[in-house]
Amino acid sequence: MAFTPRFGFGGVKGGNVPKMPIDVDILPNPVIMVGQMEGLAASIRSAREPLTEAVKEVVIPSIWENFAQEGRPQAWERLAPATVLIREEEGFNGSGPILQRTTKLFKAATAFARWTIQKDMAYVSNFPASVWYAGIHQAGATFDVQVKPVKELPPVIANIGGRSGDVQSFGIPARPFMLIQKGDEKDIQDVFARWVMRKAATHGFVAGGV
Repeated sequence: MAFTPRFGFGGVKGGNVPKMPIDVDILPNPVIMVGQMEGLAASIRSAREPLTEAVKEVVIPSIWENFAQEGRPQAWERLAPATVLIREEEGFNGSGPILQRTTKLFKAATAFARWTIQKDMAYVSNFPASVWYAGIHQAGATFDVQVKPVKELPPVIANIGGRSGDVQSFGIPARPFMLIQKGDEKDIQDVFARWVMRKAATHGFVAGGV
C-alpha cells in the first residue's frame, strides 16, 4: 500500500516553492480477512487525518528549527552591516536572531492556521498581510532604487554611495524558512504508518506475522 502526500509552500507569495511529494510506503504485516478489505479501503480514501498530524507533529516543529538554527541544511547569509546598524538604532539586537526582529514572521510561519489540508495534500495558503515580506525572505529579491542626496538619507545608510539621481540595485538574499528537511520524510512516513495501522485495527485486522 502506498501514498504520495504532498506538502507545498506556494502560499508564501513570491517564494516560488514547488509542492513537495513524499512517497509513503506502508508495509504492515496484518492477518487479512477478505470481508474487511472493502471497509478498510473506503476509510483511507482521504488522508486528511495523517496529513494534519504530520503538519502538527513534524513539519511545523521542523520550520521552528529552521528559525532556531538560522537556516538549514545551509545557514542563512548573515545580516548586512547596514541592517545591523538599523536594528540597533531601533532597539533590537543587531546581529540576530535573523528573521526574528519582532517575531511576527516566526509566529506566522509556525502557526497551524497557515495550512490548508486536503485529502492528499497539505499546503500553505494564507500568510497574513502583516508579514507581507515573507516571500521576499523566502526567495530573495533585488530592488532598483534612485539615489537621493546624502543629506536626505538616514545616517546609518548615508554611505550607499553614488550620485544623486543614479539608479542602484540592492538585494535581499534568500533565507528559506518554509522548508521540509530530508530527515523529516521518515517521520512523516511513520505518521502515515501509524494511521494505517489504526484504521486496520478498527476494521478487524490483526497486526502480526504468520
